[in-house]
Order: sequence, then C-alpha cells, then structure tokens
Amino acid sequence: MSNKLIAAVALSLLSIFTLIWQQDQMTMFFGTDTAVLSIIFITAGGALTAMCAGTETSDRITAKAEAFATGSILIAVVATFVGLVAILANLDDPAMIGPALAACLLCGLWAAVYKFLCNLIITSRS
Repeated sequence: MSNKLIAAVALSLLSIFTLIWQQDQMTMFFGTDTAVLSIIFITAGGALTAMCAGTETSDRITAKAEAFATGSILIAVVATFVGLVAILANLDDPAMIGPALAACLLCGLWAAVYKFLCNLIITSRS
C-alpha cells in the first residue's frame, strides 16, 4: 500500500471517530450489543461477497474491494428494512422508537464507512 493511501485511511477513520466522540455517543456506536452486532453483520456481509467475487481480473484487490463495498451496502439495506419492520410491528411503546431507529440506521452508517474506505483503495489503485 502506498503511504498516501495509508494516510488517507488513517485520517478518514480519525475524522469519523472524532465526529462520533464529539456527539458524546460512543456507547451508542460501540458499547451496546446491537452496535457490535451491526458492525459484525455488515462486515460479514461484505466479506462473504468479497470471497465470492471472481478473481479473473488482473487487479484482484480492486475487484475484492468493489465486491466488499457492494456486499456491505446490500446487507445494510436488508438489515435496515428488517429493523424498520420490527419497529413498525411494535409501535405500542413509543419511547422505544428512537433507540430502535438509531440502532436500525447503524447498519447503513457502517456500510457507508466501508464504501468510503473501499473507494479510497480503489481510487488509489487506478
């Protein structure tokens, strides 16, 4: 990996974590079972898609990064819809809608972070 790519990834991750820390919500993003499961779920979806990607191209890393990004986004869409259906099925407790919706949207957040990082890799290789 080039030094520019490493610096871009490190700066991007630092910026994302700084934004989360500034909101004083580290527990919401990393400290609950739901938060950890959302990260694991999105990572697993992206990894499974990347493992299934064809490697016939000359640039395997770019193909795997594109597949990982696509897989993580698609699994996040599925997870978000499952979460929304669960929220709508349990509307009798309005106090729980906010935290449940926040947990539901975490999957989309992590997929977007992965897509951004994969785009950094793909862009640096082209």
